[in-house]
Amino acid sequence: MADDRPRGDQLFLVLDYEGVAVLCSRERWESKIERDHPEVVGREREAAAAIEHPVMVLQDRDHARRKHHMTHTTTGHWLKVVVDYESDSMTGAERGSVLTAFLHRRVRAGDTVLYPRSED
Repeated sequence: MADDRPRGDQLFLVLDYEGVAVLCSRERWESKIERDHPEVVGREREAAAAIEHPVMVLQDRDHARRKHHMTHTTTGHWLKVVVDYESDSMTGAERGSVLTAFLHRRVRAGDTVLYPRSED
């Protein structure tokens, strides 16, 4: 994990599988993600791990700047964490922010697989 110490509204800040910094704000997690997807309450660390060490990453079929970071849960579901990427206007460096996270039974058809990782 890049830095898991909260700073202000920061819930977590991690590096994705390509080394890009991804931020999840506490406000986003509590007011959007937990409200819309109560099944992920208490799964902040799992969401961060899905970004850092995904089993699979999919390019969103509808939004070019979004990637779906996927990992398996102990309940047999996928944990999907959707990240929106953008370039910093000052430095040009890419960065990401978590949009949502939820449990899912299947991988959505039509998304392009960017990163598969074999399970050990």
